Amino acid sequence: MITIKEAKTKSELTDYIKFPFSLYKNNKYWVPPIIADELETFDKTKNPAFENAEAYFYIAYKNNEIVGRIAAIINWSEVNDQQKRKFVLVGLM
Repeated sequence: MITIKEAKTKSELTDYIKFPFSLYKNNKYWVPPIIADELETFDKTKNPAFENAEAYFYIAYKNNEIVGRIAAIINWSEVNDQQKRKFVLVGLM
């Protein structure tokens, strides 16, 4: 069974950020991100994008091992702009 849990603490967010290290460890073309930069990007108090957006980060576990990650991001300024055009864009990360 796969369990989904929201990454709320700094430790959980670090696990979220580090997951691709295990996923792509054998891919010679993968360039790992700088963990401190990623933490700052996802920090809602430091990233000005979060003035108009909400983000939720989730980790998928199977047998207590991380097997995936999911982000749900709503950019409210984009949503309000899209409403004027009568359509909304949906994307996957």
